[in-house]
Amino acid sequence: MLSASNRPWCRRGSDAGTTSVEFALILVAFLWLLLGIIDLSRYFYTVQAVVGLLGEAGRVSLMDPDWQPCGTASWSDAATIAPLLDASQVYVCVTQGPGGVGVNTVNVMVTYPFTPFTPGLSALAGTITETTNYSY
Repeated sequence: MLSASNRPWCRRGSDAGTTSVEFALILVAFLWLLLGIIDLSRYFYTVQAVVGLLGEAGRVSLMDPDWQPCGTASWSDAATIAPLLDASQVYVCVTQGPGGVGVNTVNVMVTYPFTPFTPGLSALAGTITETTNYSY
């Protein structure tokens, strides 16, 4: 009787390419995960940079009540406060709000568009908007 190794129809093929195929499948998932983590980090950095710009714009507007920028690229210090953001896309709007007797109010709004690079994270795409009111 023929053993299983001598039967030509029972011989298994070479396993030479299976490791490469498995590596390619895992590599795609790993790279997607890695790029997703990088995109999430970029998103959280952008949110914190917008909050930092909001606080700084509020501070400057309280120190100089006549300072009222409104529009993109209207504030030259935005590039030094948040160096990784494109300063030409930062929208800062400072307006005087209604004030009471002896109280002045400043409304500050900062927006910045965010677009993720990783497919599957399109829920993060949009404009990050932060607003606040300061009274003094």
